[in-house]
Amino acid sequence: MARRTQRELSADIRRAMSEIVLEQGVAGITLKEVARRTRSDINVLVRRFGTDEAAISYYTKQFDYFINEALELEGADELEPIELFTRLATQFEKALHRNKEMQEIMKWQLSIDSKITRESARRREQTLAPILERFVAPISDEDIDPRALLGILVAGMYYLTLREERSTFCGIEFHTKAGRALLVGTMVRITSAFLKNRGQNN
Repeated sequence: MARRTQRELSADIRRAMSEIVLEQGVAGITLKEVARRTRSDINVLVRRFGTDEAAISYYTKQFDYFINEALELEGADELEPIELFTRLATQFEKALHRNKEMQEIMKWQLSIDSKITRESARRREQTLAPILERFVAPISDEDIDPRALLGILVAGMYYLTLREERSTFCGIEFHTKAGRALLVGTMVRITSAFLKNRGQNN
């Protein structure tokens, strides 16, 4: 078997980590398991990562900009607020629904309290901070805190997405196309009630 280049080894490592996460969850990433799946000498991985925790950190950092990338929208500055939120909510829900690895990272962050899970969650919050103002700006702060409103809505989307295969929630099948459309539509209607100059958007 030909010797792999560093680029090829890195690709094999990322592929192995993805497989592990989808099968066992993020906590399943260990140097021993990655070495087995990539047919590598474990000492090679020890030199590269050092510890299992460092390997997990390497994996999760690939998703630090997941939210930012999911919220990229061409021509966003030209859209009316209600249209902007409709497109963003639809786009974000679709990205989260499709990305099973990101879902596993979220489950891992919620189920395990450790330095590495806190750091992972904090990094994602920090990467989101620079673009958050763009989304809270159209929301009036007279009746509600815009950040709290978005926090509650996004957290609700997270929860309903993570448990969508378990059962219905409030009698709604959120794992279906119709259920997901209802979720997005409801989020937009709630947000629209607090937009600045909302009378012009009705």
